[in-house]
Amino acid sequence: MESDLEVLNKLVSFKSELNVLHGHIQQPLNTAVAGAYVCELCGKCFKHRNSRYNHMAKHEGTTRCHICHQVLGQKSNMKRHLRHIHGVMGV
Repeated sequence: MESDLEVLNKLVSFKSELNVLHGHIQQPLNTAVAGAYVCELCGKCFKHRNSRYNHMAKHEGTTRCHICHQVLGQKSNMKRHLRHIHGVMGV
């Protein structure tokens, strides 16, 4: 018989695998869920309005590094990328 800890570890592992799978498939969540905020451009869903707002920067091109052209998920990640990877200060 499995201990509670073993069962919990299996559940956490399974949830992690589902999250990875969801990321690879890129299927939008059920938009009928109350409080879901959907990106009109790519169909990605967010629980919070502000998360969708931050995501839109990706479509606007404001999260693409002008040095290496890497696309990051949020403006804050872009600023950190510029500081730590390229040594650009004052961003």
